[in-house]
Amino acid sequence: RARLRTVRARATNTRTLATSAQGSPFQDPRVTVAYTPKAIDKEVRRVFFSGDADTETSPSSSLRLIGFDIEHKPETRKGAAPSVHLVQITSPGGDECLLLHVAAAGLSAMTEPRARREVPHLVRLLGDARVVAAGVGVGGDLDRLRRSHATLFCSGAFNPNTATPASSVRTLDSQAVHLFYHPEAAGASVARLAAEHALATSAQSKSVTMSDWSLAPLAPRQVAYAAEDASLSFRIAQRQFERYAPKGATFTEWAACFLGVDTPL
Repeated sequence: RARLRTVRARATNTRTLATSAQGSPFQDPRVTVAYTPKAIDKEVRRVFFSGDADTETSPSSSLRLIGFDIEHKPETRKGAAPSVHLVQITSPGGDECLLLHVAAAGLSAMTEPRARREVPHLVRLLGDARVVAAGVGVGGDLDRLRRSHATLFCSGAFNPNTATPASSVRTLDSQAVHLFYHPEAAGASVARLAAEHALATSAQSKSVTMSDWSLAPLAPRQVAYAAEDASLSFRIAQRQFERYAPKGATFTEWAACFLGVDTPL
């Protein structure tokens, strides 16, 4: 029976896990795991570019907050090249979480033309400067993704007729925000910030953190951990805005003070 479940899981390109808010620390998002380029692009398009949003130029200039995180196989060799095996992103409303297994999909081996052809909506998302990726150490996560999957950040991806490099998703480091308002603090992990803002955790585990994220399909506990990390990143940024922003300030106005800042200074 266990073997049959494994075979079925491997044969599935995209899995959607129906979750219940009952008994959860906060309302659970709908979690979708995608293992192939086709499934990855389909889900990114559905969550971020469906309907009126699926146009080259959006009339809105407001920022779109998403939770963001990555996972990679523990590296034992000194000086090993950076690797990313899983990318976790939430929808701008936080009600969905996509787990994109970029290793199983072979995205790191793609050329720029192939990336634009096979995962155009993921390339487009990563090149949208209106998107704000929130998380602890999120700038480092995006840099690691750029180094291991450079073709997902294609220059000129959305304007092939010019030599102007594409813009890129911007970052909101929740630890930097915390240290600004609490300069006496030594630092803050996702778990600590979650506790600070009354967001309980249930899937955080060191053993899962250090597990082999290159394998597909992911184990249920890996799915739970990865989805919670991205969801907490979104909710923490949301709570920080609610707690710290001046009265009457919009998220765009408040977040602009912290975009790209990843150190206490």
